[in-house]
Amino acid sequence: MYNFTYFYDKLLNFYGVKNLKGLSEVTGIPISTISSIKQRESITALKKKCRELGIYNEIFGEQLLTTPLTNFSKSLEKKSYIDEDSLFFLEGLFLRAKTQNRLKELKEDIQRLSLNYLN
Repeated sequence: MYNFTYFYDKLLNFYGVKNLKGLSEVTGIPISTISSIKQRESITALKKKCRELGIYNEIFGEQLLTTPLTNFSKSLEKKSYIDEDSLFFLEGLFLRAKTQNRLKELKEDIQRLSLNYLN
């Protein structure tokens, strides 16, 4: 599971800055606000600011994709009726999309495909 530091570093990298001052300058968020969020290690507050900045998916999107897959994989270990070849195929798709920086696209494709099986 990802921690606050992971997402904070991802935010810094997204804007190409190295510290609070740089982040404050590019986002317009006061240094005191960013400092408070960082001191509390508040992922919730960080998510809120990312939503306000319109970059939520860029910072937290990977978590949305990987967390359910991790939980899905754990649940599959308990169920013998799951086709193992299909699981490996999905894992391969995920890894390829991740290396090509196309996780968001894969998620959208899977969501569209899943509509065919919900009826």
